[in-house]
Amino acid sequence: MSDQARTGRVLSIFRYLVLGAGLNLILGSMAMAQTGNLRVPDANLANLTSVRVTASQTTPDAVNCGPDLDDLLPHMEEELKAGGLQVVETPAHLLTVSILTVHDAARGVCSSATMLGSYKLVSFFDETQGALKSGYVVLWQRGKQVMSPPTDHAVAVEGAVNRLIGGFLEDWRRDEGSRESSSNEAAAPQ
Repeated sequence: MSDQARTGRVLSIFRYLVLGAGLNLILGSMAMAQTGNLRVPDANLANLTSVRVTASQTTPDAVNCGPDLDDLLPHMEEELKAGGLQVVETPAHLLTVSILTVHDAARGVCSSATMLGSYKLVSFFDETQGALKSGYVVLWQRGKQVMSPPTDHAVAVEGAVNRLIGGFLEDWRRDEGSRESSSNEAAAPQ
C-alpha cells in the first residue's frame, strides 16, 4: 500500500471517528434536554402517610427462644404511631417484620435474623400476559442479627426491631423532608 493510500485511509477513519463523536455529543445533548420531562417514580417513602403492620410466619425455633409476634406487633404499631405514621388496615403500604430464629440447645443460644420491610401496592401492565396486574414493590428494607440465651432472646429481638423501626422512621422523615423541599422549590416564583 502506498503512503498516499495509507494517509487517505487514516484520514477516512479519522473522519468517521470525529463524525461518530459529534453524533454522540448531539444525541447526548438531546437526551439530557429531555430528562426534564421524565416522571420520577415514587418508589420512596416521601408520600407515605400510613402503613399496615404485618408479620411473616416465624420459625419453629422461636417457640424455644421467646420472640412472640402477638406481643411484638402491637408494640411496633405504637412505635410507628409515636413516630408520626398512621397505622391502618388497608393494604396499600405494608410494613412487614420477619424473624428467622434458630435455637442451639447444646450451647444454650438463640440467634435471630430480624428484617423490616416497607412495600407499596402497585398496578402494572404485564405485556406477556396482556393483563393489568397488581403486586408489591420494595420501598425500604433492612435487617439486624441478634444472639442471646433463650431467657433474654425476646428482649434482644424487640431491641433489634426497635432499631429497625428507628432507622425506618429516620429515612421516612428524610424522604418526606426532601419531598416537601422539592414541592416548595417548585412552587417558588422564578
